Amino acid sequence: MNVVLISNGDSGELKTVGFKLGDQEFGVDILKVNEILRFESTTKVPGSPEFVDGIMNLRDQIIPIVDFGERLGVAKSKKSAVSRVIILEIGDRRVGLLVDAVTEVLTIRPDRLEKPPSLFTGASTRYLQSVAKLNEERLVLLVDVERLFSEAEEELLGKLVEQ
Repeated sequence: MNVVLISNGDSGELKTVGFKLGDQEFGVDILKVNEILRFESTTKVPGSPEFVDGIMNLRDQIIPIVDFGERLGVAKSKKSAVSRVIILEIGDRRVGLLVDAVTEVLTIRPDRLEKPPSLFTGASTRYLQSVAKLNEERLVLLVDVERLFSEAEEELLGKLVEQ
């Protein structure tokens, strides 16, 4: 039950930026990552969706910052000295993803990828692209950033930065 993914390199391997939310490890395609920042603060925007922590000014560009834990519906990200904001390129928009910590760049062979188990269904799992089995005890959930937001949510994010 292997997953066919478009690799981001000539070797067929997938390079991802690994990060943590609580004890769980996640990864996003490194080609979608613009930069990684230390979390400092955001400006709250009244009426914004629950999963939006706020906005920040990054070199004169307003970027919405999404709390990844809130987006998954599990728990808000823990803001600490190791919290990071992963600036992603999603379509023609830049969005920051607030996570508990960034861990490492992972290189994953295609034979280590599987589809998420079918018993996982629901809104929070639609973002999952696959599961990487790094070893017997280490699983990394790979996030499909193109599916993080519905069209309506993308429109809302756009309005946040236009204000």
